[in-house]
Amino acid sequence: MNLLVISPCFYHTDKEAALMVESCHKCGLNVQLYGVGVPFVPHGADAQVLKLYEFMENKQADYALITDSRDAVFVAGEEEIMAKFHSFGKDMVMSAERECWPWDQTVIDYFHGTDPNGYSFVNGGQYIGTWEFIRHSLKHILDTYRYKTPLDNSQGWWMWALMRKELDFVLDSGCQIFQTMSGGADGHLTEGTGRPQNIYTGSTPCSIHYNGNSNTVNPHQGMFTRVHGS
Repeated sequence: MNLLVISPCFYHTDKEAALMVESCHKCGLNVQLYGVGVPFVPHGADAQVLKLYEFMENKQADYALITDSRDAVFVAGEEEIMAKFHSFGKDMVMSAERECWPWDQTVIDYFHGTDPNGYSFVNGGQYIGTWEFIRHSLKHILDTYRYKTPLDNSQGWWMWALMRKELDFVLDSGCQIFQTMSGGADGHLTEGTGRPQNIYTGSTPCSIHYNGNSNTVNPHQGMFTRVHGS
């Protein structure tokens, strides 16, 4: 079992990813950034799909966990993450969120109400899978959707591919591995010290992703301190 955490970081330095990287180290996770020092590449089709596909072409592991760099904190290690991943019985598991972005009525009609706690929609900021299936999936959405739709963002492409059964992956709607924090989900986690738990799903997520969350200043720093100390 060989898991590599991979994250885009198209900034002048790796400072923006420092907290996420340190949380990986605290959890014993092997993490690599790509894009550091490279002129900014827009998130979506380029940074999160094309450049990732190219990065993975020159690397090799059994499994990859893809994560955003600026707003995520890991709170569990490889053994727990892999055990939960294998429990899904799929080659790829993607994080889920309570809001649909980018907005698309066909996606809303298809996914809305599919999860009792509202985690019905794809969040492309974090996912895990076998190395080969992720590479296959990235190539598929590039070949199928890039330059062929007005949308130049991979999150919509992932939702279309899942909805149209082009790719066989599953959403982590129970927040077993990934906890997104948009759409009021920040109120779903227990407060206090120690390992956070989702009070609605009963799960203890392995990573906390503050996607679209602006209710507090640097909330990922607070989570890091809570779990890992200063």
